[in-house]
Amino acid sequence: MKITTKAHYGLQAMCELARNYGNDPLSVREISDLQNCSESYLEQIISKLKKSGLIESVRGKNGGYVLSRPPESISTGEIIRALEGPIGFTECSNDEQHDCSYEPDCCSKEFWKELYKIVNSFLENKKLSDITVSGS
Repeated sequence: MKITTKAHYGLQAMCELARNYGNDPLSVREISDLQNCSESYLEQIISKLKKSGLIESVRGKNGGYVLSRPPESISTGEIIRALEGPIGFTECSNDEQHDCSYEPDCCSKEFWKELYKIVNSFLENKKLSDITVSGS
């Protein structure tokens, strides 16, 4: 599994919004300038974060985006899933049931399930506030 730049930039954008939490909204341009990434690419990422309910838009002259809830209540897993989709290593490793052509003799199924649980537990327990460093 490889995390794409979408998740990387999305996590960075969420950190900027967390640093700014409780202040005026940040525009896509401001976030893009702070993170030195393409404004058009960031707009796509922001759209997914908004659709997932992690951020909200504020209209008006000083409009932009804000976190929908405090940084300590947003997990890094929520952010990555919003941008990348379900996190898993094989079809049988996540919590969904899938038919597997290797069943019932699969020797690695339990390995993948354990890895899935470890990674997802880490991502759920690691909050946005844990990874956000004050200042730039």
